[in-house]
Amino acid sequence: MLFPGASRPTTANRENIAANETRVLHEVANGATAEAWLIRHRVRDPQPPLLVISHGNGEILDDHLPAARTLARDGADVLIVGLPGYAAGEGKPTAAGMRDAGSKAYDWAQAQVGGQPPRVVGFGFSIGSGMVCLVADEREVDALVLCAPFDSVAAVAKRMGVPGFLIRNKINNMKALEDYQGEVRILHGAEDTIIPVAHSKVLAESLTNVTHVIVEGVGHNDLFMSAEAAETADRWLAELLRGPRVENGND
Repeated sequence: MLFPGASRPTTANRENIAANETRVLHEVANGATAEAWLIRHRVRDPQPPLLVISHGNGEILDDHLPAARTLARDGADVLIVGLPGYAAGEGKPTAAGMRDAGSKAYDWAQAQVGGQPPRVVGFGFSIGSGMVCLVADEREVDALVLCAPFDSVAAVAKRMGVPGFLIRNKINNMKALEDYQGEVRILHGAEDTIIPVAHSKVLAESLTNVTHVIVEGVGHNDLFMSAEAAETADRWLAELLRGPRVENGND
């Protein structure tokens, strides 16, 4: 099952949120809705960078709220984009729905913060890597941190022995990033059996400005239980959120 977290109930209070937080439901492809949540840094001068987060298929948006609030306190606006049909969303996740969800959330966040942020960084875990790659394909994203990413859903399914005609989700990170000019940093557990590290190696080999770190002794769902992985991701985000603007030609 590609989207096991779609049935998970929400845990965060959606009726009484902080003054610097805003949430929205967007209508996306195939009749689904997708939730997005923006946590704004309280200091607005100068305008902060924007971090776009997309979660894995076993997670929901709520799981990333504590970390997002910490990052917002540290100096970034943080946008969490939920998968269609997850958390407060309805319907079923699809590739088209994910593309819509990411682009609509990006445009909404841009309007909320009052214009194009000085720097945009995408952070995606597992299937969430597909979401942020789709955003980078259509909008201005200066850098990407991809954790346990795939080259394409079809390639992962093929490795598992699933016939190609059964694959409905056509997300392809290599295709989404084929013209991408920003920096990409990839973090993957050496023992990952859900998305084996071979897939991120193929993705990395297709990119020019890429850093690929393999963390020994951890797999997929326990990636960030590794101090090395957690510290690496934190350091990368701190570095990339301070970096220069990259022109990708996506208006």
